[in-house]
Amino acid sequence: MMSRSERNKKFREKNPNYSKQYHQDNREKELAYHKQYHQEHRDKILAYHKQYHQEHPENSFKSNLKRLNKLGKIYNMSAYEYAWALQSWTRVIRKNKHSCEICGSCKKLAVHHLLFKKQYPKLSLNINNGILLCHKHHMELHHGTNPNKS
Repeated sequence: MMSRSERNKKFREKNPNYSKQYHQDNREKELAYHKQYHQEHRDKILAYHKQYHQEHPENSFKSNLKRLNKLGKIYNMSAYEYAWALQSWTRVIRKNKHSCEICGSCKKLAVHHLLFKKQYPKLSLNINNGILLCHKHHMELHHGTNPNKS
């Protein structure tokens, strides 16, 4: 009797485009499933990522360097120069604004891009694309957490 993995392997050999076609045909359904899964298991996923980054700092470093290089190319900068420019951008936002834009708190403030760097990389160093948020509201914006939820 053939095992399930052997049957799957045979099926894939006979139908090499089936999986690709299935995923193309059911893209919306899969995206909805993944979105729901991530919402329901957000804490578990975040804990896993945090643990992974602690256990594999070299991979985190490589990933960050790759991201900085990609964003730096837009401005004809090296990763180091772009990181330095981003730090300067952060200091300017902190100098111009002194409290959370949502609640007015002055504790645990973080600088936030209104239009995300990933989606609008050309605006990542634009002074008008930054606001100051307290930690609670910054997490709420990025992770969809409800700070009032127990």
